[in-house]
Amino acid sequence: MTQPTHEEEVLLDDIYNDTPTDVMVRGKKFSVRWLKAGTRRRLTSMLLKSGDETKVSCKAASLIVLNGHFKIMLLHWLLWRWYYYIRQYGEEELTELIATAKKKIPLRQYWINTTLLTAMRDTMMMMTRAEVSAFRPELSGGNTEKSAKSGLG
Repeated sequence: MTQPTHEEEVLLDDIYNDTPTDVMVRGKKFSVRWLKAGTRRRLTSMLLKSGDETKVSCKAASLIVLNGHFKIMLLHWLLWRWYYYIRQYGEEELTELIATAKKKIPLRQYWINTTLLTAMRDTMMMMTRAEVSAFRPELSGGNTEKSAKSGLG
């Protein structure tokens, strides 16, 4: 195994510290940080309820740039209209901003938490002692009885 290069270490440090990634859109620099859960929730809701497809990219760009509950509540209605009607950003101009935001979703922790929480549900079917005693030897590899899986017929 090889040691990481200096550039790779800097990249990992930027990930840990939530260092913003700068994206240029028509000469203006936007900083994109890790997307917060509320921002992802609003993006999903906006995509599901969107009536006019031409406004979707500007609405998404506004949510990505604001990226915070109170900022979104106070400024989203104004900012997406600014992008759409005043600045008139096109789809091709906002692609890099949206692609960078896609990379800023912390999925690994989400998957781990989802897996752990699924195992903790109280609605899962509980096994009886007899089912557990029949199931446990198969897990360890020591079959005490022949099961349907190991039978010849």
